[in-house]
Amino acid sequence: MNRRTFMGATAGMALASTMSRCAGQAERPNILWLTFEDTGTYDFGCYGNTIVQTPNADALAARGIRFTNASSCGPQCSPARSTIISGCWATTYANDHHRSGRLLPEDQYFFPKLMRETGYFCTNNSKTDYNVAGDQWKRMINEVWDDCSTKATYNDSARKSEQPFFAVFNNTFCHMGRVASVRSDHRTPRRIDPGDVDLPPHLPDLPEIRDDMAWHMESVEAVDVWLGKHLQALADKGLADDTIVFFFSDHGGTLPRGKAFPQETGYRIPFLAWFPPKWEHLSPQTMGNTSDRLIGFVDLAPTVLSMAGISTPEYMDGEAFFGTQTETPREYQFNFRGNTGIHWDPVRTASDGRYKYIRNYTPYKPNALRQSYQWLMPANLAYDRHYFHGDCKPEHQYHFDYEPTEALYDLQSDPWELNNLADKTDYQTHLVRLRNETSNWVRNIRDLGFIPSTLRTKSDAVSLYEWVRETNYPLDTLIEAAETASMGDVDNVDKLTEYLDSDKPEIRFWGASGFTTLAQRGLLTDMPAAMQALLLDTNPEVACTAAEAYCWLDQQSIGMPVLVEHAKDQRKFGPALSALEELREKARPCIPAMKEILASSKNDGQRFYARSVLITLNEMSIDDLFEPAEIEAAMKINRTKHMKPGGSYLP
Repeated sequence: MNRRTFMGATAGMALASTMSRCAGQAERPNILWLTFEDTGTYDFGCYGNTIVQTPNADALAARGIRFTNASSCGPQCSPARSTIISGCWATTYANDHHRSGRLLPEDQYFFPKLMRETGYFCTNNSKTDYNVAGDQWKRMINEVWDDCSTKATYNDSARKSEQPFFAVFNNTFCHMGRVASVRSDHRTPRRIDPGDVDLPPHLPDLPEIRDDMAWHMESVEAVDVWLGKHLQALADKGLADDTIVFFFSDHGGTLPRGKAFPQETGYRIPFLAWFPPKWEHLSPQTMGNTSDRLIGFVDLAPTVLSMAGISTPEYMDGEAFFGTQTETPREYQFNFRGNTGIHWDPVRTASDGRYKYIRNYTPYKPNALRQSYQWLMPANLAYDRHYFHGDCKPEHQYHFDYEPTEALYDLQSDPWELNNLADKTDYQTHLVRLRNETSNWVRNIRDLGFIPSTLRTKSDAVSLYEWVRETNYPLDTLIEAAETASMGDVDNVDKLTEYLDSDKPEIRFWGASGFTTLAQRGLLTDMPAAMQALLLDTNPEVACTAAEAYCWLDQQSIGMPVLVEHAKDQRKFGPALSALEELREKARPCIPAMKEILASSKNDGQRFYARSVLITLNEMSIDDLFEPAEIEAAMKINRTKHMKPGGSYLP
C-alpha cells in the first residue's frame, strides 16, 4: 500500500481527527521498547544459536511472538533510527547517509509527538541518532519527548496517575565498540571459547573473526540479563498486565558483511513482542507463536500509533502490524544503504521473503571499502589481509570484489547469500519482477537517496524534502539516470552523454558514474568530449567520478591530476580518496601524493584514507592502517565503555 502525500494540510487534518477520536478513550496500553545494538538473529538462542545463553529472550519468545522476517530497513544506526522515528524510509528525507545531520520537515517526522498530543507520557533513555541537524534537534527535543536523557523513565513523578506511557530504553552493551579495539589480546576474562562458535559460511575461518564473534556473544548475554531486569521491574511495579513489550536490535551484527552492508546480515534483526492477556486483542497473532510476516522499522511508528488508537498520518510509508488498524501483510520488504564512511555507495534491495534482490547503483566500487570505524575490528583487519594476500576461498572473495549491478538470492536454500542467481536463466522471472518492484518503490516514496551526499544542502531555510517539492525538481529523471548508469550497458551511451550536459549536478554525476561503470568493465575505448568539462565541475563528487572514469581507461594523465588535487584538499577529500581506493592498481601514480598527505595533513580522516590507498597498493601493511594514538584510543574506549556493561538505566 502507498499512502504518500506531500506537504500540505493533510497531516494536520489527520491529527485533529485523531485527537478528537482518542479523547473519548478510557484506557490505552503502556508500550515499552527495549532496544539494543549491532546484533543479528544468529546471536540469540531463540533464533538457533546453541552457544550463547539468552534465557530471558528465549522465554519471552516462547510466551510472546518471535518474528523471523524483521528488518531494520537500513544497516546502520542513524538511517535505521531515522526510519523508526518518522514512519518513512530514511531515503524519503535523504537521511540514508549515516550521520549526516539533515534539516527535516518538523511537522511530519517525530511520531512520539502524536503520542504526547493524545495523552501518552513519552520517554527515551537515551539514544537518538535520528540524523537531524543539531540546532533543529536541540529546539525540538522537548516537543518530541517528555524526557530524553540518561535518567528518562516511565517511573517518573511527572507521569500522572493512570497516564499511559510509551518508553524507550536503549542498551549499548553489544555495540560494535566492544570489538572495535584493533587488538584482542586484552579480552579477559571470557566465558565463550572462540573455538566453539559456529562461524557463518560467508566468513573465512580466521582466529580474529572467531574471537570477535565470541566476544560479541558475551555482550549479547549481558543484554539478556538487562532484558530480564526490565521485565522484573514491570512486575515489581504492578505494570506487567498493562504493558506491551518490544525487544529488538537496531540493525544487523558486528561481523564483517553485517552492519553497513546490504545483505541480510546487515538488515535482519531479532524482534520479539509480548502482549499481556488484557491487550492480546491488539495482536493478530496469538502469543507463543512465530511469525514470518515481513515487517520493518518503517512499520514501527504506524504500529505503535495503531496500538494507541491513533490513526496513521497520510505521509507515513509504514504499515501497522499490531493494533486496531492492522493492515494486510506487505508482499515485499524493501531496504536501502547509503554510505560506509566517505564512500557513497547507494544500494536498494527487495525481497518477497523467499527471493532477495540487490541493486548496486555504483557497481564500479568494491564491496568492502575501508572505513575508519569498522576496520577497528580485528575481524575486518584479518579478513582484509586474507583477501589481499590471495588466500580467500571463492565464496569469501565477494565481500571485497567489485559489485555486480544486480544480485538475486534464494533465501530458502541460500540464507547466507552466497550464490548469486542473477545470471541464471531459470531465475529471470524473479529477477525482473523484483527489479520492477524496486524501481516502482523508489519512485513511489520519492527516494532522495540518489542525490550525491555532497549535493544535499540546497537551502538553509527548508529541508531537501521540501525543496524538491517546492522547486518541482525532476526526481523521476534523476532516478532514471541512476538506473541507466548502473546497468553498464553500452547501448545507453547516448543517454548517458545527455546526462553529462544537464544543468543539474546530480544528473551530471550519474552520467559520469555510468561511464565509470562502462570503463571499469572494459566496455569503452574512449570518453565522450563532454566528460572533459566534468573534470572541472564545481562539485567534487562529479569531478572525481569523471576523473576516475579516465583512470579506468588507463588515461591517468587526464584523470589522476584531478583526483590528487581533490585528495589534498582537507575539506573535500572524500570523493577523491574513495575513487583512488576503488581504482586499486590503476591508482599507482598517486603514491607520492598520498605520502605527502601523510607527512603534512592535520586531518586524521584524510591521513587514514591516504594510508588505506597505500595499503591497497601494497606500499604499506594493513597493520599500519591506524596510527598508534588511534589504536590506544580505541583500546581505552573498549576497556572503559564496553568491557564493563553498566550504565544503561533501569526504571
